[in-house]
Amino acid sequence: MTRLAPITTQRLKEFRCRRNTLLTARGLSAGLLVLIGLALLLVPIDALWTLPDLTRYVFAGAIYIATAAVIFFLAIQPWMQGRSITWLASSLEKSDPRLKNRLLAAVELSDEGSPDKPMIDSAAFRESVQREVAKILESVPISRALPWRLVGRWLLLSVAVV
Repeated sequence: MTRLAPITTQRLKEFRCRRNTLLTARGLSAGLLVLIGLALLLVPIDALWTLPDLTRYVFAGAIYIATAAVIFFLAIQPWMQGRSITWLASSLEKSDPRLKNRLLAAVELSDEGSPDKPMIDSAAFRESVQREVAKILESVPISRALPWRLVGRWLLLSVAVV
């Protein structure tokens, strides 16, 4: 059970969504580069040595499998890992020095504990940390935390090749 401030929860969801978008863009760009690169490698081979139809089909299948593998490992698999809220908080707090050690603390303090492990700090302290972090997060744009330039090379290369 968590009691994160609504703005904190919203920003962490935005961060996760932006991360997934960038992972998808990177994976699709890399997949496109592999598809075109391997196809361009196969064309001269087929031109120099007239390949039997079955060999062409095998090579084409290998190209599609390689493309699918690249897209899977660069986009789908990291997306499916479902990073925990503490991992997201740790990653987001690296983007702004004001969040350093605060966002992760707010996430960890939002856990109300259990009967076996009661909280040893005060509710007022936890609320104070939550308010402080929420105030900082209001001014942190997620687009600055995860800019498109992180995948810019992949996108530029795929556009240039096409």
